Amino acid sequence: MNNDELQSYLSQVLTTTFILDDGTRLKPIYIQWKDLSPEQTQVALAAIKRVVTEELKNLSAGSRLRLEFNEIPDELDEMLAGIAGRDNKEFEWTQLGAR
Repeated sequence: MNNDELQSYLSQVLTTTFILDDGTRLKPIYIQWKDLSPEQTQVALAAIKRVVTEELKNLSAGSRLRLEFNEIPDELDEMLAGIAGRDNKEFEWTQLGAR
């Protein structure tokens, strides 16, 4: 995937949000991290950080934000924890299929 394709993909996937019955804002995010160059990884992390920060800032009372990833590299996990903490009831991220 070249840089333009990555930017286009991130733009599409990060604007997709499902609103669940309980008000949870769900964002499914599929990224093949191992296929990204170090520069592309930083671009993806920055895009995710920007979207998460904005979503949390605008989250209505009683709502939650949940991100579902196909895989969560350590760098992504640490960044997300740095944004809102690991025990934040309004923000959760998970790896689908993880046990």
